[in-house]
Amino acid sequence: VPCAAVVGLFAAASAPAALAEDKPAVDFLDHAQILSSSDEEAVKSQAQSMHLPDSVHEVVYATYPNSGEDFSRTLLHDLAREHPQFISNGELQKNVLVIAVGFEPNSMAVRCGAQVCRDIKIYNAGRVDGILDQMRPALEDDDYTVGMILATRAVAETSVAKTAACSASSRAITSASTGRITSGSRSPSGTAAGKRARPMRA
Repeated sequence: VPCAAVVGLFAAASAPAALAEDKPAVDFLDHAQILSSSDEEAVKSQAQSMHLPDSVHEVVYATYPNSGEDFSRTLLHDLAREHPQFISNGELQKNVLVIAVGFEPNSMAVRCGAQVCRDIKIYNAGRVDGILDQMRPALEDDDYTVGMILATRAVAETSVAKTAACSASSRAITSASTGRITSGSRSPSGTAAGKRARPMRA
């Protein structure tokens, strides 16, 4: 079974977080221009129908043509410029969830504010890797809409995590909240919205 498909089940140490009664707001920062308006509507509809914790007030989907040396830093700096209301003291506000895709090099990231991180159990063993692995196959196939939806679903399902065996074989994790899609890097420019040049597989 491919590591990307493995889901580890962890017993919750406490009661599950309350699920959102109101739909979270959804924003897009599509700097890489890989999403059409219909792509955005599909992602938004799916995100607002999922059982995300009540602490998630805002979900931001971001894409970047250049990930930079530190994709997490690139992401936070851009949010501070584009949506400063989501940032406090250099970090995300407590009720914000961010899912991001970048190119040059091909990268992906999940970031969350303090309260959201606790409620989605982001600090559990293998949790971040498990979320990123759910979106990785779709991104490798240039299906960014599906990748974002699968990442959001993995965030909502707190049992999703990478097992120790799969973690040991991982070659592409660059920080606690980001990962490489592939070992290669190709610019997304010059192709139609929703699809980009296929990245080389690792």
